[in-house]
Amino acid sequence: GINAEYGEEIGKRVNILLDIIPAQLANPTKTFGEMASTKKRKTIQMVIEMRMMGRNMVHEKRKEMEGWDGQIPTDDLLAWLITANDGAGLSDEEVVDDIMTVYLVMDNMSKQIGSLFIY
Repeated sequence: GINAEYGEEIGKRVNILLDIIPAQLANPTKTFGEMASTKKRKTIQMVIEMRMMGRNMVHEKRKEMEGWDGQIPTDDLLAWLITANDGAGLSDEEVVDDIMTVYLVMDNMSKQIGSLFIY
């Protein structure tokens, strides 16, 4: 089986990357120099906008959840992510990280499943 130490170490390193990457994206010129390509700048702007959308989703869901009296619908993944992160003492930025992860995983899964029917 997989050594638990590896899993813990990988988790630590992923968290370090999640802390570093948004800081680097904040100023593409500082990170990549004056010669940062237009494509790179557009990609960075897209990621920044996606994270802002994620923050808005969390903010709106939190307002919606205020009237729920702790009763979370079983089919509301975002509410479950927020509740789980709150229980772990994590921030809304970490909820946004989780949203981004879920979207990336779902996108990859759909491509993998689709490829099963093509090849």
